[in-house]
Formats: sequence, structure tokens, C-alpha cells
Amino acid sequence: MMRLFFGLEIPEEIKERLTMVMHGMDYVRWHHPDQMHLTLCFLGEVSHHQASDINAVAGLVPFEPFDLMLDGIGYFGSKEKPRALWANVAGTKPLIALQKRLTQALVPVGIHLQERKFKPHITLARFKGRPLFFDDYMESNKSLSSAPFHVRNFCLYESRMGRTGSHYEILARYPVAQNFHSDNSYDMAESHEYQSF
Repeated sequence: MMRLFFGLEIPEEIKERLTMVMHGMDYVRWHHPDQMHLTLCFLGEVSHHQASDINAVAGLVPFEPFDLMLDGIGYFGSKEKPRALWANVAGTKPLIALQKRLTQALVPVGIHLQERKFKPHITLARFKGRPLFFDDYMESNKSLSSAPFHVRNFCLYESRMGRTGSHYEILARYPVAQNFHSDNSYDMAESHEYQSF
């Protein structure tokens, strides 16, 4: 079995920008830059055979190139008991459209994802209880921002647990449709980069 999800790679310059704000609280497990990504949809445990089917349909999902940028920070959970810290992203209309097309494409291969609102974000840390200096940190970093960064492909990741937490390996990259038109017609790239499953 394989534990899979689709996501976006984070450019090195954006990782560097995020690393600059990854300090200032105790009782926090900060993510390593190699763990940074933006999740599109989490698939969970699938067989190698099903992974091949997933790879095939993902290669047919069209999307137009777009830009994102960092836009503040937030957290999951309550203020008294936060669970995870994340960076928000702006410019998400085409990202949301891609996520919707992708989840719909997965239905014929037996992947029925829970219908819940998609919240694009980049996870920065997990909390081990309420951290010290939480309020000060949120106030100091609420204006986190960056220059736009380009999105030209999305990826299929495998998540593996290790002694130091989760490790993510990219199994396949799916490039933007070469000619995407507003009427939803498109010319797909001839192939996508992938590993055998």
C-alpha cells in the first residue's frame, strides 16, 4: 500500500521566506523546508495498482498556469488549543479550479474524497499544546507576504513516516496544458514525468 496525496511544490525562494518566520515560539515542531508543500487533496492508503490508475487520470487534468503569493498566517484549532500553524496564499481562484477538476477526475478510479471546503495553505508547524508567545507571534507575522511565484505543474506525492516525522517523495509531475482556452478546450502536453508504481 502507498499513502498518497496531490500537491504543489514550493519554490526555494518561498521556502527561504517562510524559514525567516519559523521561530519565536516554544512547544512547536517546525517543519523542515523539505517538507513544505501545498496540499491539493489527500488520497490516503491506496494499492500500487490503484496508484497507476490515479497517475493515468491525473495526467489528463487540464489547468492554466497561474501565480500565487504568501498572504498572512493562520492556524487550525482554537486559540486556546491550536493544532497547526500555516501560511496563507493569495491568487487562489485557478488553484481552486484545479483542485476541483482533480477531485472529479479521481472518482472513476474509485477515489471519493470528502466534500469539504478547500483551504489552500502551507503548513509551517505542529503544536504540542498551546505554545508560549503564541499571541505575540501571530501579531508579529500577520503581514507575511511574498512576491508572486509561478505554478506550472502539480505533483503526486508519497508520504512515508520516519523517525523524525513524515517524509514526502514526488512520484510524478503533471505539467500545465500547453494551450488552455477559456472555453475549456486545451492541448495537453505530450507526456508527464513519472516513476513506475
